[in-house]
Amino acid sequence: MRHLKLLHYFIFVILLVGSSSARADISEARDVLLTTVHQIYSDLDGSHSTDDELRSAAEEVIRLKVLPVLNVEMFSKLILASHWKKTSAEQRAKFQDVLTGFLIRTFAQAIASDHNRFQEFMNQISIESARPGRNENRAVIPMSIMTDAGVVTLDFRMARYESDWLLYDVVFQGVSFAINYRTILKSEISKYGIDKVTEDLEAKLSIWNPNSIFTEFFQQFESSELRA
Repeated sequence: MRHLKLLHYFIFVILLVGSSSARADISEARDVLLTTVHQIYSDLDGSHSTDDELRSAAEEVIRLKVLPVLNVEMFSKLILASHWKKTSAEQRAKFQDVLTGFLIRTFAQAIASDHNRFQEFMNQISIESARPGRNENRAVIPMSIMTDAGVVTLDFRMARYESDWLLYDVVFQGVSFAINYRTILKSEISKYGIDKVTEDLEAKLSIWNPNSIFTEFFQQFESSELRA
């Protein structure tokens, strides 16, 4: 299915952000991404003999090199929007914990299920120079990927925290991942509450059907009303 192919491209580019730090100058953001591409490629070099070995290695890479550069709190705020202020510290922590597990499992499974495309994918990326975001503590790093279906464009939205740049959203073909996922969860949270939605997400992790996790996202992405 087309949205599953897009899922692989989307997940792969998120993994390339990695755990490197950048100084205040946003012009260094591009170098951070390029360096991390080589780190990910080196760690997942195709030496794993089984899918399970590759999946375990991928999960380790994500924990050590990807999670440190993801601002899960800011990402969660964008997803929950007005619901964020209505939740307790305990509810927020639980949602972020489940979201983190959700991302680790999804990314690792995507790599393990299509490792050959991951290796090939490294030669299809073009990372442009970082441009200023809405203020001095924001930066946008454009990326384009040549695929069989044409060029895929992404904007990595990053925010500076002290001396580090952390990723808080990715705009995929003009659609914000965080805001689009907010659209998916908004009515569910309003109807059932944050506790029930978090429990449902956690339940999906326990039964784990990797091909269904982002189905809703890409179905809505392909609809005209969500395109930029």
